[in-house]
Amino acid sequence: MAKRMGVGKLLDLLYRAKLVNLNPLQLAAEENDFETCTTLLQYNLSDKDETLNLQPDILCYILRQIQQREAILTTDVEFVKKLCMLGMDVNICQCVELVLDMGSYELAEILCAHGAQVTHDDLVSAVKGQHVQMIPLLVKYGAPINKYEPSGCLAYKGSALDIALENSFVAAASILLSHGAKLDAEGAVTQSLRKNNVQSLNFLMTECAEMTKTVIRQPQTFIQAVKSGNIQNIQLLLDAGLDINRVHNNDTPIMSAARVEVVDFLLSKGADVNFKTTTTPFINALSYDCYDEIRSIFHYQLNAKELEEKIILLLDSFLKNGACLHDSDTYGNTALMKAVTIRNTESVVLKYLLDKGAEVNRRNNEGFTALHVAAESNNVSCSKLLLEYGAVVNLKCQAGLTPLHQAVGNVNLVKLFLENHANVNAEDERGNTPLLLASKYFGDVQDVVKLLITHGSNINHRNKWGMYPLWQATQNHNTKCLTLLLGAKADFCHDNKVCKSALSVLLNKWFPNEQTQRTAALLPEHEASAEFVRGDIIHRLIAAGNDGILAQQLIKSGISPIDIVLKKTIFGWPETSVSPLAVSLMLDGLDFVRYFIENWYLTKSDVKLLSRNEEVLNYLEQREARALPYLKEVSHQPMRLELSCFIAVLSALGSDESRRQKIRESKLPALLQDQLLFTKLEHIVLQALNVDNGFIFLHYLTKSLADQEEESDFYDMDEDFPGMNSSSESTSNGLNNIDLGALELI
Repeated sequence: MAKRMGVGKLLDLLYRAKLVNLNPLQLAAEENDFETCTTLLQYNLSDKDETLNLQPDILCYILRQIQQREAILTTDVEFVKKLCMLGMDVNICQCVELVLDMGSYELAEILCAHGAQVTHDDLVSAVKGQHVQMIPLLVKYGAPINKYEPSGCLAYKGSALDIALENSFVAAASILLSHGAKLDAEGAVTQSLRKNNVQSLNFLMTECAEMTKTVIRQPQTFIQAVKSGNIQNIQLLLDAGLDINRVHNNDTPIMSAARVEVVDFLLSKGADVNFKTTTTPFINALSYDCYDEIRSIFHYQLNAKELEEKIILLLDSFLKNGACLHDSDTYGNTALMKAVTIRNTESVVLKYLLDKGAEVNRRNNEGFTALHVAAESNNVSCSKLLLEYGAVVNLKCQAGLTPLHQAVGNVNLVKLFLENHANVNAEDERGNTPLLLASKYFGDVQDVVKLLITHGSNINHRNKWGMYPLWQATQNHNTKCLTLLLGAKADFCHDNKVCKSALSVLLNKWFPNEQTQRTAALLPEHEASAEFVRGDIIHRLIAAGNDGILAQQLIKSGISPIDIVLKKTIFGWPETSVSPLAVSLMLDGLDFVRYFIENWYLTKSDVKLLSRNEEVLNYLEQREARALPYLKEVSHQPMRLELSCFIAVLSALGSDESRRQKIRESKLPALLQDQLLFTKLEHIVLQALNVDNGFIFLHYLTKSLADQEEESDFYDMDEDFPGMNSSSESTSNGLNNIDLGALELI
């Protein structure tokens, strides 16, 4: 009977809902039976409050069910409308987003009419879904036409208008603009060019002409179009009257073209193939910018040969259209010179240019040839090819450099040039030979140095600044190079005019660090003289953490003990005269204290230290110095007369360069001469002192020096001593002041 009356389906649903304890409306919705849903609502067979309590997102649930269908039925629309009329919450879950995704204007209108809160993001969704008709609807019901940052500032990127133009949805863009959307003209034009979006660019240039004309006329706009490589966009800009040869940042548009089809198009439209700014289109095709542009076009997948082949296509196009092969840029560099700078090259481009007749020995404004440039770029393959095509290996630039000078950092290049008869003793304008440069600038390039020496380089050549290869290697801590030069019997080249020696150029520094000490230790082994080395070097080596070996080598080489005279006491030390022994006591270097006393390496001021000086003993006691017991033991007995006389004679002899000669000419017994020169000292490894403490000590020591050197560069290496000039005391009394009676006692 229920079926005959047409309510059988309804009764069945009510019965099943009862069995499963579900709201009838919810069950009908789950079964997509919206006809029954409507009946339930129409006859109040489903309580609204009960429905909301059981499933508050019933509207959202219904919309998801509708979304899964192939088409939206009229009954669906009516059902949603009835739900809204019953007061279902239209802002719960994602009702608006679901409707926009379906693209149903009718459903969107129902939701909006019943209080749906719409946002700018909803406008973006409508644009992305190309639901143009919904844009006015959403705006009408309060969707902001523009996007705003949380701070309240207008934000164009990611806005509905930005998305519309990015995707060429010009109809949507037009509607948005008509409703007041703000356009970022520069951002929109740039985006259209970058994404090769012809339709959007055309829209911007026609429908938004007043807003975009300033941007369109900017030279960088045309250059961006050329880089993007879209011929249609380029044509649009040309049609707008842009100058095809306009210069921007020293580039014309064609100089930005990395695609052959773009180059050909621009040339066909009147681009000047030989237009010269700081460069030319032909030379610019060999620039790093062009290389990187080509690589980016092919997503950085090209190998070196493939990259060069792409460049050749550009060069070929230019030459076929009249480009000058021999033209140069502002600096005089030709395309050939540029070609040798291509990174990871296989010389394909270089050979192409040489085969086309490029001048192999052409010079730039500084006199460099392509071979110079190849050497400076460490490009062996290009250098070899240039030599095969007649490059002259001994041409000098204006500064006097040959390719060999510039190649000294690369053993393969040096070998190549020497095999091609490069002049191994060529001098630049400063008198530097390749060997001098190798010794100075390139660290331990021992293989290069060995090659240069083997091929006859003058190992004792002196440049105009008075520097020798040995000095350069020493000063720059090139120990392997130094060893090779010493093995080749290079002279130490003491220079009396400038008062320098190999050891002095290395050691006359404020702080002789470990690297300096390691390098210096090689020289005394080959009988290098300590002439011109500062007299306070022993003080500084102790403080710099030397293990005693270098200090002992220098003592045997002629460094006598001296006192440094201070303006004031430092570190609480009671005396203003500081000897090597005093430094050892102040820094508590027991091994050094013992060594200096036992070998009589002492000064006049040390007599006081060794004479039971209570102030010194108290100083050491307060610091719990390890050297205190030893000093007490030594100073307990009166100083031996022969030691006192020895110190007096040693001090009288002075510490200048003539000291050794005075001793050897003094007619003193040979044994005493050896004692005064410390030539028989044994080398003993001593316990090194803490470098950090030594650094601080030297800081205060230097600050307190009494004498000054107005011309000294002694402190240039340390930022803590700007403009400060000081030196140690130099005692140089002659033999006339020596107490001959004291000599007899010794």
